Amino acid sequence: VAMNSHVFYAAVDVGVRRIIGISSVQATTGMHGSKAWSPSGQCAWPYLPADGELPRNPGNNTYALSKVFAERTLEALTEEYADLAAVAVRFPYVVPARANKFRRYNHGVRLNDHRLSEGLSYLSMADACTSLQAIVERMTPGYRQAFVAQSLKIRGMSYAEMAERFYPQHQVTGPLDAAGGLIDLSALQDHNG
Repeated sequence: VAMNSHVFYAAVDVGVRRIIGISSVQATTGMHGSKAWSPSGQCAWPYLPADGELPRNPGNNTYALSKVFAERTLEALTEEYADLAAVAVRFPYVVPARANKFRRYNHGVRLNDHRLSEGLSYLSMADACTSLQAIVERMTPGYRQAFVAQSLKIRGMSYAEMAERFYPQHQVTGPLDAAGGLIDLSALQDHNG
């Protein structure tokens, strides 16, 4: 919390007017406990497909609370400095480049799997880097949040079937299609090309 605050305020003080804060999907999942991964956690998103507008809901997870504080700090700074562009990028699990065996298709998801608490989302390291470059190049004044993610795809199930099985309490507000699955990427595409 202190590190983020010091860096954000120091950047603004020296005239920086584009700030990307790396947040986390955990700022939205309502997870409980001090561990970043909770095998019994259920995703508390109010709707699918998920997007950058998901409400903050860190539960009592201290890591997630620190990310929410960073997001709120950036938001407050843009209210104070009209020319400041700030984006909180909520990353899911970022798959390291060396993890060649990670597949979008996964056979082993169980109802108590920690990936369920994060909406079955992930992102490759290459896509994380590409998205950050696109975001910084196209930033405009004001604050926004971006959920840069991909959906895991369970072989033999459509995204609609995945939502019905694993997230029956979630309201479905848009198509769950092959383009984004459980993640709505339209705002990212509109803002960042």
